Amino acid sequence: MRSLPFQLPENFLLIVRAISLTSGVCSTLEPEYNIWESIEPFAGQVLRDEGGNVVKDALAQVAEVATTAWRLPGRLDGLITGFEEGTVSVDMSRLERRLDRLERIAQRGLAAVVFGILLIGGILLRVTDEVFGVAMMIASLVPLVVSLLPRGRRRRR
Repeated sequence: MRSLPFQLPENFLLIVRAISLTSGVCSTLEPEYNIWESIEPFAGQVLRDEGGNVVKDALAQVAEVATTAWRLPGRLDGLITGFEEGTVSVDMSRLERRLDRLERIAQRGLAAVVFGILLIGGILLRVTDEVFGVAMMIASLVPLVVSLLPRGRRRRR
């Protein structure tokens, strides 16, 4: 259903699923019972009641697409003219904020990895060289602090 070029209303899909489940239960209990014969009068009434709304919605969508298509050449011409004159501006602040956040996350992640390497290395070296092993474990506190403490936001210029 998702690969179709159109979408059915969610309520419609839920109704179809409920009817198919009910049909399966009814067929199991009474093989001669046809749920579709029972539903047909109600479905016809719903289609008659909703038919006008569906047509009205379809016409509104067609009008909206036609209006957009009618205005498109003028808008494209204005955009091309703006590019030629150098007056088109693009707001990149949102993208820059996301990149800054991603950079901070990467820096904190790298600091955490360095912390882990120094700590594990210090633990392993402590067996053979106690002073150097303890020094590495103490040195691992620096990247730990860097990875845990939030830093202020820096602004790009």
